[in-house]
Amino acid sequence: MIASPQIPAQARPSLLRRVNRERVVRSLQTRGPLSRSDVAKHTGLGYATAVKICDSLEASGFAESCEGLQQDGAGRPGNYLRMSVDNSQVIALTIGPMYVRVASVGMDGSIIEQVKPQSTAKDYQSLIKQVVQLIEDIRSQSQANTLGLGLSIPGLIDGVNGTVILAPNLPIIDKQDIRFDLEKQTGLKTKLSGMMEAQFLVEQIRGRAADHENFALINYLGGLGVAAACDGRRISGSRSMAGEIGHVVVDPKGESCGCGNRGCLETLATDTSLATRISKKLKREVSVEEVLEIHQQSPGLIADEVDHFLDYLAIAIGFVMQAYNPSAVFLLGRFLENNDESFAQLKKKLPHFCLEPLLENCEIHRSLSYPVNGAGLAIIEDLISELPTKS
Repeated sequence: MIASPQIPAQARPSLLRRVNRERVVRSLQTRGPLSRSDVAKHTGLGYATAVKICDSLEASGFAESCEGLQQDGAGRPGNYLRMSVDNSQVIALTIGPMYVRVASVGMDGSIIEQVKPQSTAKDYQSLIKQVVQLIEDIRSQSQANTLGLGLSIPGLIDGVNGTVILAPNLPIIDKQDIRFDLEKQTGLKTKLSGMMEAQFLVEQIRGRAADHENFALINYLGGLGVAAACDGRRISGSRSMAGEIGHVVVDPKGESCGCGNRGCLETLATDTSLATRISKKLKREVSVEEVLEIHQQSPGLIADEVDHFLDYLAIAIGFVMQAYNPSAVFLLGRFLENNDESFAQLKKKLPHFCLEPLLENCEIHRSLSYPVNGAGLAIIEDLISELPTKS
C-alpha cells in the first residue's frame, strides 16, 4: 500500500490498521471459522498483527470463539474464531414499493431469523410504526446483543448526510430523514443504504462475486439499478448515487416512469415492466408470479412480450459492459432465476447490443443474493469502522 502524500503522516498508521482490520473481517466473513494462524495466512498479515485484530474483534463482540477442524485435514478440534452469530446480531430491514422485509443477521452476513414480509404501509407515519413493530418482534425472538440496524431502500441516498433525496418507486419516503426517525424510535444506530449498495455487499461477500475484482450487479426486479466494482471497490460516485441506469431514457415517447420522465429503461427491462406489458395484453392485472406461471405453462401466449423485455434487458447489460468493462455480470431478478431457456436467449442477444471485444472473457451469471443480507452487512461495516484503532 502506498500512502498518499495528501494524507497527514500521523494519520497513515491509523489508516493502515483500519485496512488490516477490514482484511481480517472479510476473511472471517467469507472463510470462517478460522484459526488465528489461518487468518494470518489468508490475509498476508504477520501472525502477531492478525492475533491482535482477532482478539480486538472478539473483545468488542463482533467475533466469537468456536470449535473447528484443521483445514489441512488433520481433523483436530481447536480454538477457532468466526464472526459472531450467537452472541451478537444486527437487524436488517428492506423497504420496497410492495413489501417490507426484516431479519436478524449475524456478523458474517447470514440470516439468523426472519419474519414473513408485510405489505408496505401507504403513508410515512404508518410505515414508521409498522417497521418499529417488526423490529421489536424480531428482537424479542433472540437473546443476542443487537448492535445496530441496517436499512436499505430503492432510490437516491445522500452519501454525505444519509438522507433520502429521491425514491421514485417509494414516494412516501421522499425527503424524509428515515434513518434519524428509526434511530429515535428504536435506540439502534442505523445505517441507511441504497438497495444496490446493499446488494453489492452481499454479492461480494457471500455471493459468486467473491472471486472477481471487477464486476457488475444488475437488479431488474422492480427498479433497474447497477452496482459495479473496480479493483474490489464499489464505484459509488461523488455522493454515492452512481448506478441509476434505470432512468436512462431510451424511448422518449414511451411509458411514464416514476421519476417523471418517459421511456426510461426501468419501464422496459424489469420484472415489473414485463408484468405491466402482459397485463395490457390480457386486459387484466397480472403479477410477476403469474407471469412466471404463464411462461411455464403457455410460453407462446406471451412470447412477443418476453422477447421485447429481453431486448431491453440486453441493452441494459450492454450499456453496463461498455461503461465498466467488468469480468463478470450478475443479474438479480425473478424472470430469469429458474428459466434456463430465456437466459440462453438473452445471452444470444448480447452481441447485438455490445461491442464484441467487451463480451470476450466476461461471465454472465444469475444472482441469488437479496438486499436484506446486504442491509445487515452495511451496518456491520459501519460499526466495525468506528472501532478504535490502537497501536
